[in-house]
Formats: sequence, structure tokens, C-alpha cells
Amino acid sequence: MNKETSFKSLLSIIGFILTVASIIFAIWVYIDSKKQQKVTLSYYVENIENLFELKEKFPDLQVLYKNVPIEKSEKNIKIVTISLKNEGVTILQNFYDSSIPFGLRFLNCEIIKANITDASSEYLKDFQKGISSLGDSLRMNFLEFNKIILEKNSYVKIKVYLFATNTWNLKNIVSLGKLAGMDNFTIRDNSVEQKKDTLIDFNKIMIYYAIVLLALISLVVIMVIFIIKIENLREKRRIRKINEYFADKPKDSVTNVISDFFIHSFENYHKKIMNALISNHNVVININDFLPESQTIAIFDLLLPKRIRNRKLFISPMIIPENIFSIENGTIKIKDEIFPIVKELITFLKQKK
Repeated sequence: MNKETSFKSLLSIIGFILTVASIIFAIWVYIDSKKQQKVTLSYYVENIENLFELKEKFPDLQVLYKNVPIEKSEKNIKIVTISLKNEGVTILQNFYDSSIPFGLRFLNCEIIKANITDASSEYLKDFQKGISSLGDSLRMNFLEFNKIILEKNSYVKIKVYLFATNTWNLKNIVSLGKLAGMDNFTIRDNSVEQKKDTLIDFNKIMIYYAIVLLALISLVVIMVIFIIKIENLREKRRIRKINEYFADKPKDSVTNVISDFFIHSFENYHKKIMNALISNHNVVININDFLPESQTIAIFDLLLPKRIRNRKLFISPMIIPENIFSIENGTIKIKDEIFPIVKELITFLKQKK
């Protein structure tokens, strides 16, 4: 297997791997998007703080709640900030189970008051229904919500004031209610979840970027492989026609030189020069007319060995075989003894079969 074949095989393998990777990523994104189409209503506890913080004790200073000193009861008034977010599809009123109250129960404490501090729409400012006791409890520990429509990506932020022990935490919050298509509600610590969400969002961005990048690389590799295959087919067809042309020609030094040149060394700029000379009856032409301006080189450089030309010019120089062309003072022509055969061969190659 030669280097060219190995390179093509490598490109084929890379293209196949990148294509499969892109398909897998696309399936993952599709599945992830399907998750966003489910009923997903979540509670986020954004902050829990004490209303009073007594760093030092003063004999004549007391903080009372219902005439009971807070420091003696080992309790405090806590402010709990909770956000309710609809992270799935729009929730309609018929999604709620009418037989179960919908809201949050705060265990081992008493709700003093609660109010909505922010909402995604004016409509949701009526989300809070009221505070009540639930079951056999004599404490006002249930914060009930109205069973109203919650649009996709809507949210409500509520601040709840509790009279609770100093060790009270979010584990004492219990969700009540049932939504069609959702097993249970989740109550999350947003101080931790925000970091996770940021990481997840970053991961998603990187994944989407990788998908686009892989898709582009795959497309480029596939196009390169396709172009190489097309060029190979054209080259094989050209060589087959050259061999067909020389099949009935006498085998001498001239035909051997021309055949070897057209099969192994023929380049596009050779074709342009030959076409120009054939149409001009092999009258000499300026060689620099067939080079791009950025690659125009002196006739002296054409006479240097190939490895020196490459080092000097840092480009692929135009190679002019002396057994085919005559070069003099910056002009070029096909050698007279070769011209008739070259002209006939070029005409033959242009014929379509």
C-alpha cells in the first residue's frame, strides 16, 4: 500500500468515525430535548437566613416573639426564599389532582407570614392561596398555592417567615400535591444547584459546539474523499486513453518519452501551456504568462534542481521537463520532433467516448 492509498484509507476511517460520533451526539441532543417536553415543576430553596443575629449578649436587651424571649427558646425567625420554576411543558389547571391540596408543608416550625416577591407575570402574583394548619397539627405550617396555569419557563419567588429552631433546614420542607405526568416534586438547594446548572449549561454548549464542529469536519472529510475519488476516476480514464492511443504506435524513444510524461508527470499547467502552443501552431510563448502573480519565477530558477527550488521559493515550483519543452530567454515551446504527436494525443484525449 503506497502513501497515497494509506492517506485515503486514513481519511475514510476518520470520516466514518466523525460521522458516527456526530450521529451519536445528535441522538443524545434529541433525547435531551425530549426531556424538556415533560411536566417538570421544581422548588429551589435559594436562601435560609435568620432575621436576627445576636453576636453578643446584653443583659437589658431581649428579642421577643409572642412575649417569649427568642434566646431562651433557642429559636429564631428564619427567612426562607423559595422559587418555583416550571422547567417543562405548560401546566394547565386540569393537570392538578383536585383531591389533594397543592403547596408546601413546613415541619417543626410555624409560618408567620409569606408573600410573593417576584413572578414571571402579573397573573402569577395570585399564585399564593394562603397559610393554614394541615391535618392534626395546631400550627400554621402549610403554605397553599392556587392551582393555576403555569406557562413553560414561568417562575414564582416566595419569601416565607418561620419561627423555628436554630438547626432548622430545608429537610423540613415537604411538597404536597400531584400533577398529571409527574411522579413527585423536587426541592433543591439552589446554592448548590446553581453551580451544577452552570456546569451543565457549559457542558451543553460545549457538546453543541462539538456536534457542529464534528459535522463540519465530517462534511469536509467526505467532500475531500469524494473529490479524490472523482479525480482518481478521471486520472484512470486519462491513463487508459493514453495507453489506448499508444497501443498501435511504434515503440521508440520519442513515444516512450511522451507516454511517460503524460502518465507520470503531467500537470494542469502543462496542459495550459500545451493548449496555448497548439492553438498558436507551436510559436514560442512567455512562460510567466502561465503562472499566478504570487508564483512568478525567473527562468534561472527553472534550471535549478527541484530540492533547491523548493527551499528557495517555499512554494511548489513549475517543473518543465527538458525532453518535452524548449526553454530560451523566458519563452517556451514544444520540441519540434515531439509537437505532432503531442498535438494528436491532446486532440485524442479531448474526444469523448
